Amino acid sequence: MELNINEILKIRTDIPLSSVTRFHMQWCINDHAHLKLYGDISYEAAVRYQNENCSGNCIIVTYFEEQKEQVLFNGLVRNSVISFEGRCAQIEIEGISATWKLDIVKQFRSFQDKDMTYAALARKVADYTGASVISLIGKNTKLQKPLIQYRETDWEFLRRISSHLNKYILCDVITGKPAFWFGMRNGKRVVLPAEHSYDLNFDPILKRQVYIVNSRNAYKIGDKVIYKGEELIILRRECVFHDELIFTYTLGSESVLDQTIQYNCAISGCGFWGKVIAISGEMLKIALEMDRDEECGEYWFPWRPETGNIMYAMPEIGSTVLLTIPGNDERCAIANSCLHKEEAIINRGWTFEKRQLETMEGSVIKLYQEKLEFSRKEGDHLLHLSDGNILCKTNKRIKIEAGKKVYLKSVTACIKASERIDGIVG
Repeated sequence: MELNINEILKIRTDIPLSSVTRFHMQWCINDHAHLKLYGDISYEAAVRYQNENCSGNCIIVTYFEEQKEQVLFNGLVRNSVISFEGRCAQIEIEGISATWKLDIVKQFRSFQDKDMTYAALARKVADYTGASVISLIGKNTKLQKPLIQYRETDWEFLRRISSHLNKYILCDVITGKPAFWFGMRNGKRVVLPAEHSYDLNFDPILKRQVYIVNSRNAYKIGDKVIYKGEELIILRRECVFHDELIFTYTLGSESVLDQTIQYNCAISGCGFWGKVIAISGEMLKIALEMDRDEECGEYWFPWRPETGNIMYAMPEIGSTVLLTIPGNDERCAIANSCLHKEEAIINRGWTFEKRQLETMEGSVIKLYQEKLEFSRKEGDHLLHLSDGNILCKTNKRIKIEAGKKVYLKSVTACIKASERIDGIVG
C-alpha cells in the first residue's frame, strides 16, 4: 500500500494506513536504523490487524527533493500497537533496518586462519545470513590469532571485530536488505544551504569538536561537507516529521568516532571441546566442536597442561582436548586438558583414588594411593614403587651404570634371574 503523507513525503507498507501524523528516524554507527511512526488506521482494518503479527513486513519512507525521489528509510516492521477511541483507531509502528536479521540468533563459531584479513572475515560472517557488505577497512590487516564468536549475534560480533581496527560498522537504510559497511561509508560532497541552525559541542578531554546542524535537506552518513572552514563528514542523522520535516546532522572529523577495542566479557574463563588433528612440538591444531564439521583447525594452539609438561605427555591425534580462554580476549586461548569427555561428564564431582594413563603403544602409568607403577607391553617390563617394596621386572637385561659406586640397601633384597646374575657384591 502506498500513501502520500504530504506533497514531499510518501510511505509504502503492507499495513493499510489512513494517515501519518508524525515520525522519528535515527541512523548512526554500530546500530540499526530505527523508525518510530504514528498514524491513523480505519476501524475495520484496525480490528483485522490488532491480533496479526506484522513483524517482518516492509516499510519504506521516501522524500521528494529537487524533483527526485530519495529513500529515507527502507526496512522492516519490528512491532506495531493499535489503540482505539470509539470508532477511531491509531497505530504506532516500530521500524528497523534489515540488518536486524543479523542480530537475532546467538552464534558459536571459531575463525582460526591467522592469514585471513578482517575484511575477508566480515564477508564470511555476512555470507552466513545472506547479507551484503562493503568492506572499507581491514583489507590488508590479518587476524594473526584466532577469533571466537561466542554467544554473540553476527551483528554483535562484527561490531566487536571492527573495534580491533578502532573503527565501526554502518547499516544500510536504502536497499531494504541486510547490508552494511565495514567502516565508514564513502559519501559524496554536498553543500549545506545557508539557512540552518547549529550547536557546537566540544569534548575538552578528547579535544574533539562536533557541530549539531539542523536542515531541511536530506543527506547521508559519510557525505562530506565544508563547514566553518573545515572539511567534515556527516557522522549521524536524525529526522523528525511533525507538520514539517527537519533533519538533524552531527558533523565532525571521522576520528571523532574512533573506537577502543571491545572484548566479549562472556567468554572469560570458558572452555571449548575439540579434537586434535595435528601435533608439532608442544603445539596442537584443534577442530572445535562448535564449528560442527566445518573445515577448521588451522591454528597452532599452545599445549599448557595444568600439571606442567614434566613427563612431556602430549595428547595424541584424535584425542579430545579442552581449549580454555583465561581472560576476556580469545586470542590468548590455550589447550590445557585432555580428558575422555563422556567419562569426565559422568564422573564429575567424584574423587579419584586410582588414576591411570595408557598410551596406544601399551605403556601404562598407574597412580594409586598405595603404589606408583610404570609398565610396558602388558607388564613384560615393570617398575613398581610402594611403601613396602620396590619391584623391577623385565624379560630383558637390566643394566645399571654410574660414575661412582652403586649401593643397594634394604631389609630384604631379592634378585631373581632365569640364567645368571653378574656383578653382585655383598
